[in-house]
Amino acid sequence: MKILHIVKLFYPPEIGGVELFVNELSKELAKEHEVAVLCASNDSKSSIEYIDGYKVVRAGSIVRLFSTSIAPTAYFKMKKMIENYDIIHFHHPNPLFTLLYCMIRPTQKLVIHWHSDIVRQWYFMPFFKPFQDFLLRRADRIVCTTPDYMKSSLHLKKFQNKCVTIPLGIDPARLVVDEEKVIQIRREYGNRKIVFSLGRLVPYKGFEYLIKAAKNIDANILIGGDGKLRDELKELIISEGVGGKVKLLGRLDNDEIPAYYKACDIFVLPSITRNEAFGIVQMEAMFFERPIVSTTIPGSGVAWVNQNGVTGLTVKPRDSVELAKAINLILNDDDLYKRFSENAKRRFENEFYIRKTAKKLLELFH
Repeated sequence: MKILHIVKLFYPPEIGGVELFVNELSKELAKEHEVAVLCASNDSKSSIEYIDGYKVVRAGSIVRLFSTSIAPTAYFKMKKMIENYDIIHFHHPNPLFTLLYCMIRPTQKLVIHWHSDIVRQWYFMPFFKPFQDFLLRRADRIVCTTPDYMKSSLHLKKFQNKCVTIPLGIDPARLVVDEEKVIQIRREYGNRKIVFSLGRLVPYKGFEYLIKAAKNIDANILIGGDGKLRDELKELIISEGVGGKVKLLGRLDNDEIPAYYKACDIFVLPSITRNEAFGIVQMEAMFFERPIVSTTIPGSGVAWVNQNGVTGLTVKPRDSVELAKAINLILNDDDLYKRFSENAKRRFENEFYIRKTAKKLLELFH
């Protein structure tokens, strides 16, 4: 089978949950099938390269508007490539390639992977929605990452008969732990309990609520990642008087991240809007048997991934008091901690291996 993934950007070098997922999925599918990825480049250079047995074609971009790269050569690359593939696996949201699909109107089978609605750029939707609806009408199947998101998306309301749920997955082989780094982290923080969170420092991640919760938590709180809110969050740490507890780690290299998962005692995802549709970091934490505290964002799949009372606890978004209570409850109850840890690992093994995701998708493609 010949499978063409169409995605907005790609990892590497772009860092993001969808980009990483498509990378690992392509690697898994390429073990038995011909796989290619078409995307925009994050600079002006077009390129073709081969990664782990599959081809990646990038169209050079000239500018980024509404978080979308404008790549003039993408039309020609897409039109030429599509002819050679059996399945188009289209990863949404992806405004540029949605418009190009409407222009080219290919006849190949189309599977849309609905990672998220367009939430932040809602003002763009009056223009974009007719093109998005055309794409949805042409789709043979629409893959949603959780049943919660599938049912809550207003854009998918008319297309529920095409929708199926297949959870995302990861390849834990990339989560190689540097044991010396783990020892170093624990020693650096005085062997006190560690609460770890990871993500871009952007508004929907809700890190300000975790920082405010720190006043009532007897543990070190480490936040990995970088973004436009870095300076604002640094000021909040000072104003809240939690500089001795909370540290912004900055952008972590891929080979550092596993050590922080293993060194921490609990993982927290304090996101506040449906921009957080799934929370891949939760799966990574589960692989390391870490209990999770996350939020019950209406219409998001975050609370489906982390099952309340099973793999951790969920609390209302934007509630630093409840966030602190949930973290303290897990950290201070050894039996509860052990149960959540074991359940987290079990849930990962049952649901979130990339090979299981790939198998389900292949069955759908066939």
